[in-house]
Amino acid sequence: MRKKIEKILAALSLLAMTGCSSSEGTGNTVNSADLEKYKSYYEAILSRTEFEGEGSNFTMNLEMTKVSDGGYCYYIVVDEPKTAMYDCAVMAVENDTPYEENKKMMPSLGIFDDSTSLVPGQVNKSDGYAKGLVISGETDEGKVDLKIVVEWSNEKKDKTSSEYLSFHLTPSGAVHEESDS
Repeated sequence: MRKKIEKILAALSLLAMTGCSSSEGTGNTVNSADLEKYKSYYEAILSRTEFEGEGSNFTMNLEMTKVSDGGYCYYIVVDEPKTAMYDCAVMAVENDTPYEENKKMMPSLGIFDDSTSLVPGQVNKSDGYAKGLVISGETDEGKVDLKIVVEWSNEKKDKTSSEYLSFHLTPSGAVHEESDS
């Protein structure tokens, strides 16, 4: 229980640093290249047929809480890297909602904002080395199916790796469900 509380506190402190979405330094404008990058991640997630239930290069924790307006907020935390992960991007798509039908931005990090890296044993926010990454979203329902991609480059930036994960999330916890495809 203590370890879970420590992870939640770490996630909330990371969330305080990153927020649900970042418009800092962007003047709330979105350039077309970033929007195309967002769309490509979105479509890559939806076209994927195989998803894992845990990362092989990092740990992932998910949590959902009820908020005062009756809705729910969920948090996805990527931390404890097992390998050096530079220029990380993370994105989640809710309930297999097609891009054209979606009415809201899906949670993401590293697409519209500055890049962040996860390197084992290194934390230095000013140099872009984070302890962990947090994205969050909101939903009106007490359950959500999430498909997530975590992508990163090696130090030389000549190789890109990614992992795709999926979960059914409720306030009781997250469960990986195998794809029907």
